[in-house]
Amino acid sequence: MKLYIFKICPFVEKIKILLHIKKLNCEFWEVNIRSKPEWFVQLTPEATVPLLEIKDCDGKIHFINESTIICDYLDEISDSSLYPNDPVKKAFNKLWINRADPLIFDAYHMIHAKSEEEFYEKKMIVDKKLSALESIIDSGPYFNGPTFSMIDIAHAPIFFRFECLSRLYHIHLLSEFPKLKAWSENILNKQEVRSGFINTFDKEFEEILRLKKSFLVTKK
Repeated sequence: MKLYIFKICPFVEKIKILLHIKKLNCEFWEVNIRSKPEWFVQLTPEATVPLLEIKDCDGKIHFINESTIICDYLDEISDSSLYPNDPVKKAFNKLWINRADPLIFDAYHMIHAKSEEEFYEKKMIVDKKLSALESIIDSGPYFNGPTFSMIDIAHAPIFFRFECLSRLYHIHLLSEFPKLKAWSENILNKQEVRSGFINTFDKEFEEILRLKKSFLVTKK
């Protein structure tokens, strides 16, 4: 397998975490998405990362570029599924996994807001979704109790960024959501999860905020 990545992409991080947990071998090819090379643009019409290159049973090459679909594929080709066995619980998990990606985009727009007013406008959207998520969390330590699952991986990148905001800018987005805060800490305490993020994350994160002229950089 070959995975085309960008080093600080949350959707790439989901897959890297899953690969670590499943102990699956995969070749990584880093792509500069700010200036996409022509060879990458020619692979698929969307030219987005993550992009997984795989072969089917007939040897034909396929390119898959949706992180949730890639994660499901990796789950299917390996032992011990990270989804609940109960079909109802599995469907409920998938429902909230599908809601995780829009939350990542909402947080992205909030983090890259160019003014304090815009930041808090976007924060209201994020808080509303966090409140909905808080309302369906049980006792933990993970979403499905003691079992670490695909839905925990789906939320790891957003929780990691919230942790980064707390560390760099003293913005504690989970302070009003105690169950989410505990869930986040339990997820991020797993070594396999931490392995999905680059060691220079904070530096790269701040560099992107500077490039986007985020309000947070001027506030610091």
